[in-house]
Amino acid sequence: MAKETQREVAHFGVIDCGNDVRILAQTGGFYHPQFEPDFGITVKTGKTRQRCPHDFPVHDVDLPDVSVNDFTEFSKWFLPIPPTEGRKAVYLVGKPDLVWLTNLCCPSRSAAHAAWNISMSRISVELSTTNLSPLVLFDFSGRLSTELRDLVKLADWGVRRLICVGSPDVILPSYLESHTWTPTPTPTLDAKLVGTKILRDYLNGTNPPSLSNGRSNSVHAKPKIY
Repeated sequence: MAKETQREVAHFGVIDCGNDVRILAQTGGFYHPQFEPDFGITVKTGKTRQRCPHDFPVHDVDLPDVSVNDFTEFSKWFLPIPPTEGRKAVYLVGKPDLVWLTNLCCPSRSAAHAAWNISMSRISVELSTTNLSPLVLFDFSGRLSTELRDLVKLADWGVRRLICVGSPDVILPSYLESHTWTPTPTPTLDAKLVGTKILRDYLNGTNPPSLSNGRSNSVHAKPKIY
């Protein structure tokens, strides 16, 4: 593709270049599965320089045969697909394997933080850094109900998905989507390779643009990975 005029983008992650072309922007450069991008793009994340929070092994050719529909509605929130429409925050009840789930987005630094141990200003910056790897805040309890409402409003202004994980005694805003975790064994698949396959399909246009794909009523439905 011909090099276009230099332009600046405000975050890492998936960049929409128009004409149904999406590319991945991360510290190692730009990537598309079908061609070598030659775009004049600079990533500038606000007044303070932010490090890219993900590092997908995009050139790995040995990726598992998985798709978005192999995941439960709970786990789909952790997949490397940008938010599209509606609110960007969700509240998840339970104790899933957050290490495996956050590894789906190949974090280059911690993507999960205790809700009581991170400042609102830090959260604001993190929510504007990428539109791929979700920011995960865990250990919510009833005493953080007010803070949760503020976070949901803040997430609407960012580009990154916000996942709040905690106990069922938290008072949730009526507009906040919620899912409860059904205990399931942690998959043996390498989460980073699984996530990279999901992302590669998305860049190719073979994954649906939304994480809400409905449920199959078939008795022969394929078991979910997680």
